[in-house]
Amino acid sequence: MKQQGFHLIELLIVLSIVGILLAYALPNYNAHLTHTRRLIAETALMKLASYMEAYFAKYNTYEGANMARFKIPEFIANNHYQLVIQAATVSQFTLAAIPQENQAPYDTRCGSLWLNSQGEKGMSGNGVLNECW
Repeated sequence: MKQQGFHLIELLIVLSIVGILLAYALPNYNAHLTHTRRLIAETALMKLASYMEAYFAKYNTYEGANMARFKIPEFIANNHYQLVIQAATVSQFTLAAIPQENQAPYDTRCGSLWLNSQGEKGMSGNGVLNECW
């Protein structure tokens, strides 16, 4: 009579293969998520900058501009970034997207992203600007 089922060695081989695949796939998946969230933050910064310019066109100053006025959420990308108006004077502004939760430890190369009224982009990390923006 023939037995049905799997032998222990067969199960161990399958588990080993699955473990190897996970060891390769999981870091790549985390890197993809980190990059996607950073793209969402970049887009949100550009959108906020356009709202700031519209505010300036209406009031001839950036002072008094805030997130509530623009009805833009402070936390974006499923709470992985916080949008902040760091400075808003009469003639210029600086905006930032600060990584939160899991984004902060996984994206140390880029760190916080910032954008100012002159269109200059920057970051707090030690990576390459073109790779982070």
